[in-house]
Amino acid sequence: CALPIFFFLSQQGVFRHSASVQLGATPTSDMRQGIFNSSITDPQTGQPFPQSNGNWVIPTNRISQQSVTLLSALANTPNDAANGFNNYLNLNPTTLSESDSEIKLDHNFNSRFRFTGEYFDTHQFLDYSYNPDTGSPFSNTREDDLTLNKVARVALTSILTPRMVNQVSLGANIYVLDLEVVGKWQLSDVPDFQSTLPFNGLLSNRLPTINFAGGWSTIGVGSGRPLHPCCDVELELSDDWSWSPGNHLIEAGFNLVRESKRQLINAASNGQWTFDGRFTGNPIADFLLGYP
Repeated sequence: CALPIFFFLSQQGVFRHSASVQLGATPTSDMRQGIFNSSITDPQTGQPFPQSNGNWVIPTNRISQQSVTLLSALANTPNDAANGFNNYLNLNPTTLSESDSEIKLDHNFNSRFRFTGEYFDTHQFLDYSYNPDTGSPFSNTREDDLTLNKVARVALTSILTPRMVNQVSLGANIYVLDLEVVGKWQLSDVPDFQSTLPFNGLLSNRLPTINFAGGWSTIGVGSGRPLHPCCDVELELSDDWSWSPGNHLIEAGFNLVRESKRQLINAASNGQWTFDGRFTGNPIADFLLGYP
């Protein structure tokens, strides 16, 4: 007679646009040229910078072109001036695509031996419209996350005697997380910007992290990105034996698990600077002058 085979396959997917409202504060066009509508102090003299048409102006020859280049490349200009200080609005959606697969197979070789196999696979891709690592609302430097989760198990069940059964199984659980930076994040993406740091090793080819006090939006790349891949692997081998002599049940077996984890530790090799306005009274003015 024909030996029964059971086969099962399942596939499903999800694609979703999630509304996203990201607010931030970005320097105006005037500020990028060194023109401020409130008093700023010249660190060299301790006196306010000279005024012109009611504004305080940093002389052009005092402005760091490296600062201007980085600001122009990474920070969008205001698009929501009516909102006041938080003058930048990013309404681009965050998209999620996911695929789930499952395969199962049962096969009886004969009346004494049965094979079972299962495999589960999940792929999830999350495309952010901003940078969740630094909290920056700008889409010039944003993040994509790829998550892979695979679970597999095979087992062989043997009926050794009418009262004795053994099952040996092998399983695997693999989890991979890949956090990528999209857009302008490497030094080569902004060729007019030059950075000289004491370390030229791992991930030092990234653009720096620039933080501003006073609620201004961060620009650049955080120390924890990109992260690829973060991988957890768990392998399991087990054996279960049971024997039922008369009214008793005797069981024995073992379970062997091997786990490994691979993850890149955060590396601030790209440099991190914070401008708090201690020199001029305004963090953006400090940045333009190159005074962290």
